[in-house]
Amino acid sequence: DMLQLPPRIPTLWAPFDDALGGGLARTELLLVTANSGGGKSITLANLAVNMVNQGHDVLYISLELSEVMVSQRFDTLFSGIPTVNWRAHYQDIGSTLAKIGKNAGQLVIKHMGSGTNSNAIRAYLKEYELKYGKVPDLLVVDYLDLMGANEKVSADNIWEKDKRATEQLRDILFDYDMIGATASQQNRAALETDNLNQGHIAGGISKVNTVDIHASIILTPAMKAAGEMMIKFLKTRSSGAEGL
Repeated sequence: DMLQLPPRIPTLWAPFDDALGGGLARTELLLVTANSGGGKSITLANLAVNMVNQGHDVLYISLELSEVMVSQRFDTLFSGIPTVNWRAHYQDIGSTLAKIGKNAGQLVIKHMGSGTNSNAIRAYLKEYELKYGKVPDLLVVDYLDLMGANEKVSADNIWEKDKRATEQLRDILFDYDMIGATASQQNRAALETDNLNQGHIAGGISKVNTVDIHASIILTPAMKAAGEMMIKFLKTRSSGAEGL
């Protein structure tokens, strides 16, 4: 029954939202994939910014970069002032963030080590809830390939590790009624094809089997120079966007 479908929260990327019937829904897990340096982290960060600007609370967990580096990226996204000009414009950045903060949601950035599993994320969510008296609307984990499983899995069995890590991350979304977003690398074959599919994800398709939406970023040098990117949906559970 369409009337019983969960409401969708816009990402503010109009074509993306149109394809998904309005945006992202709570308990859904979005997986963004791209080649190395292909825009995964900046896409996740832009999603977080758009959610915060709509008044939603975001927890951004980085398994790779420090909190300082991630914060500088967000300062640039919110203010439009490049990181290289931060020192000369720190007062402008502070003023912009103060203005935004009046009507915006809360953004919390947390660095956790590579290999962090869902049990560790759950433990931090308990701290978050105690500190702020609420839970996030959006959980971003940057990025999925660096997550570990709750159980010990052989280092040679990446397929099983990724399967468990993805399933356990998605379970958190159900328990906390949150939207989830994460990312993964694409494999070498993705560099040599114009026909991307689910099999081009690094580590195997076990991650794709679990997520609700799999969106692949296409970013050519010309598109990067123009500040553009294209997203192709390789999987959607609740819309007809697959293949768009």
